[in-house]
Amino acid sequence: MICKHCGKEIEEGLTFCIFCGEPQTEDAKRPVSAQKKSGGVLVPLLIVLALAAAVAAALWLFVFKGAQPQDGTKATEETPGAAVPTQTEAQQTLPRVVVDEDAYISMAKEFAQAILLGDLDTIGASTHPQLKAPFVELFGKTDFVFESCEIQSTELRKIRRAEERMYESGLYEDYGMEATIDDAYEVAVAFEAVYHGKPYAGEITVLVADVDGGRYVVQAALTDMEVAFYEDNYDQGDYYFDTHSEE
Repeated sequence: MICKHCGKEIEEGLTFCIFCGEPQTEDAKRPVSAQKKSGGVLVPLLIVLALAAAVAAALWLFVFKGAQPQDGTKATEETPGAAVPTQTEAQQTLPRVVVDEDAYISMAKEFAQAILLGDLDTIGASTHPQLKAPFVELFGKTDFVFESCEIQSTELRKIRRAEERMYESGLYEDYGMEATIDDAYEVAVAFEAVYHGKPYAGEITVLVADVDGGRYVVQAALTDMEVAFYEDNYDQGDYYFDTHSEE
C-alpha cells in the first residue's frame, strides 16, 4: 500500500502513514503526535508556567505577611509594632529656642526715656553693676534734659557673634570689665521730645545684652537728632549730648 501523501510504501490496512502521520482514509483523525505543528506542546508549557507562578506567589505571601504584626503596623527591631520616624519628622520634633525680643525692646525704650528725662535712678538700675557709676556720671552731666518725650517706634537688630566679641573687648578697654556676652540686641528708639517748649525728633540707639547671667544696657548714644535742635540750642553743632567740662 502506498501513502497518499508522502508516497512511501506502508503496510496494507493502516489508517495512518507510519512515516508522515497523515490519515489514509477520510474518516480517520490525525494522531496526537501529528499535532505538534499546531501547538500541541505549547498548552502543557503554559500550564507548567502558570503553576510555577502560583507557587512563587504563595511563597511570597507566606514570607512577607508572616513577618508582619497582626495589627498591620510596620515593625522594627528597636520598637516592634511602631513606625520609624523619618529624618524630616525627627527634625520637626527638636525643641526651638524662643527669644523674647519684646523684653530687649522694652528695656531699650525705658532706658532711652530715662536719658531724655534725666532719670538717673532708671539709668543706674538698667546698667551692669560695673557700669552703673560711669553711666550715671556721664548722663548726669548732660546739658540737655527734655521736658517730655514720647517713643514713636523701635527697630531691633541681632548682634552677631563677632560683634559681641568686639563689645567685650570695648568693655574691658574702657571700663576694665571682663564680661561674657551671650546674646545682644541693638535697638534703635525713635522719639519725639519737647525742649524749651519746642518739639524735636531724634533717635537713640541702645545696646541690650545678656551679660554674666543678667540682662543689662551696656551702651547707649544719641545717633540722630533734628538739625533744628542744634541750631536752636547748641551753637557748636555737635550731634551727641554735650557734657560739662571740668574747669
